[in-house]
Amino acid sequence: MNHSLLHAAHDHYDEYVGTAHQLAGAGLVGLHQFPGQPGMRKHRVTIFADGTVPGGAPTAVWPQRRAPGAKEVTRGSRGRYRVLVYVAYRGTWGRAPQSTRHEQLCTPTWRTLMSNPDPDARSYEVASALLARAAKGS
Repeated sequence: MNHSLLHAAHDHYDEYVGTAHQLAGAGLVGLHQFPGQPGMRKHRVTIFADGTVPGGAPTAVWPQRRAPGAKEVTRGSRGRYRVLVYVAYRGTWGRAPQSTRHEQLCTPTWRTLMSNPDPDARSYEVASALLARAAKGS
């Protein structure tokens, strides 16, 4: 059965799935850099942006492992591999619209509440009433 090379773009990385020969043929990774090859780890190989493979303990965390251009090769099933090629962030945060709405509602309300010199006016009931009024848009 002939499978083609699969590609998916994400916010922080491009993901490729295929056989070792397909991925090497696409110029993503050299055949000698796949997991299980001599000198490589068995399940996952990290390749820095400059093409070097880190040494040291398998649990070591390298800051440059997710820098733009760095790659992570993971062994899958049936002779398939997954290659992540990290890129500069190119998306929008999933929660940005919600956070913006939250800031639009709560920040002015919080400032209004905290600007009152009377400590009793900073009660939960007053805060709840202000938030409810801000949510209604009045």
